[in-house]
Amino acid sequence: MLFRATLIIMILLILMASFISRVFGQVIEDRTPLFTLHCLINSTKPGDLAAATIWKEDLAKMGIDLRLEVLDPVAISSRMWGESWNKRWEEGGWDLTAPTMFTYIWDPTSLVWWESCWTAWGLLPHGWNNMGWTNARADMLVRDFFRTFNETKRRELMYEWQRIFVEDPPVILCFYPYFVVLHNPKITGFQAWRVCGSEGFDMYYDLNYEGKTEDDFIYIKWMTSVDTGLTRGWNPFFVDGHPAWASFHGLLSMVETEKGYKLAPLIAKSWEWSEDCMSMTFYLRDDVYWHDGVKLTAEDVVFSIEAALDPATGATISGDLIPVIDHAEALNETTVVIYLKEIYPDLPCLMSTYHFFVVPKHVLGNVPHSEWKTHETNTEGGKLPGCGPYKFKEWVKGQYWVLEAFDGYFGGRPFIDEIIFRVIPDVSTALMALEAGEIDVIPEYPAGELMAEYRRLKDEGKVAISPQRKPGLGFIYVNRNHPILANRHVVRALWYALNLPRIHEEVYFGYGQIANSPIHPMMPYYNPNNTVPTYDLNAARHELELAGYIWPRRITVPFEVYYVQVVGAAVGGAIVAAATTYAVTRKKSG
Repeated sequence: MLFRATLIIMILLILMASFISRVFGQVIEDRTPLFTLHCLINSTKPGDLAAATIWKEDLAKMGIDLRLEVLDPVAISSRMWGESWNKRWEEGGWDLTAPTMFTYIWDPTSLVWWESCWTAWGLLPHGWNNMGWTNARADMLVRDFFRTFNETKRRELMYEWQRIFVEDPPVILCFYPYFVVLHNPKITGFQAWRVCGSEGFDMYYDLNYEGKTEDDFIYIKWMTSVDTGLTRGWNPFFVDGHPAWASFHGLLSMVETEKGYKLAPLIAKSWEWSEDCMSMTFYLRDDVYWHDGVKLTAEDVVFSIEAALDPATGATISGDLIPVIDHAEALNETTVVIYLKEIYPDLPCLMSTYHFFVVPKHVLGNVPHSEWKTHETNTEGGKLPGCGPYKFKEWVKGQYWVLEAFDGYFGGRPFIDEIIFRVIPDVSTALMALEAGEIDVIPEYPAGELMAEYRRLKDEGKVAISPQRKPGLGFIYVNRNHPILANRHVVRALWYALNLPRIHEEVYFGYGQIANSPIHPMMPYYNPNNTVPTYDLNAARHELELAGYIWPRRITVPFEVYYVQVVGAAVGGAIVAAATTYAVTRKKSG
């Protein structure tokens, strides 16, 4: 009888202990970061660091540890565009870049960069898709867009592409930039439609200097934050993301962009489609000369196209050309026919300043394509003659380089005789040099870091400010090869956690415009109603949950721990009860 009662008590206590341990077991929050990402910060762009710091604060609220890695532009270029372009930070590559006002100036006349930037066939080394983004549906839309002349169809395709871009983002959009050039007030003639930016020859071809005449020797000192020769090389085939950077060397395309962002003749004076639109004939000028005095001919154009199409060259412009061009033929010294693989309405734009440059056959003709990148014509200034209004004069690595006017330029000798590019990595130092008269121009890219100074500079009047409205875009590069960032929901979560309104006001003082599409409002096919993630931490957390990440993690202390504790107490209590009962019973019976 006693044994049975004790057993019943033990079972009841064990059941009670199990119930208590399940219902009242301790739950704790684990606030260990979900994962760590490394954000590349350009050491010459303090605005990027400030923006990334704001982003880091918000990401920490969601359990994401963002490490800010401040590197010089050469180191960043090596990680993002070199052999480790598809590796994570820990492997010598990269994870993502900082929120920024400016990343690119897009071609305002077309979307021909889309194939090499945003599609699978634009993956490095044959394009500029270093994000590693691949989306079959998006690729198909882009290909169909470039294979039809029907404008209604093209708009429909590009609107759908913009939607998919946001749904599965290869980058995180930030701003449409506000560009200005800061300069000596005596220098005038800056043209916003001159598209090549801080080192493009066409940026200063139209310049004038107040109080000077053509009889004077006129030079200007131009600031640059990096030594372009060191970071990108001198051959425009290897510029790692922007052919226009190399045009300061005087290399030209067959077509250029003129005022109003329309295509205009350059080396080619005219062009026409074949009846079936499967080829285009370009008629060249007959008065174009290389800086070494050799005449440019159709053979140079064909030679350049063939090199760009050869995978052995490893040209970053090949991602634009290979899907489109089959081959080219020189009919005579001034006539080139380009044959297509399929219909491509934007071929003239593909042959323009943004995409393609002609290089001299008489200099590179005997150099194997596979050696072009390491050849002296790419690594040493002055070895690759151009044919533009300025020619190379001198280069002291890391300090400056000098261009001088070319008397034989077919468009006429430029007014400015000499441009001295001074390498000044710190933009604040550059501003002091500009105010002291030590330099004459801070171009649009670095000048964007000085927005806090605009009002003061305008009031004082010692420095002129020339607005430059161009179809630029600032965005965060995302390495989609990263195992965490390969998940689109993680990237969308990062986007939702980006407080662009705050960055816009606190870092960029309200200049520029928050972007809602990778297509700039100035460009064709921009969708003003395209919807993108806006700052919302709850939405960011939801995207993380869709990716399988919940933070903070809620953890119940292992069931066994409390179960053993409570059950042990129950068993112990039962034993004590049984012993007591036994003792009492024995005493009564005695």
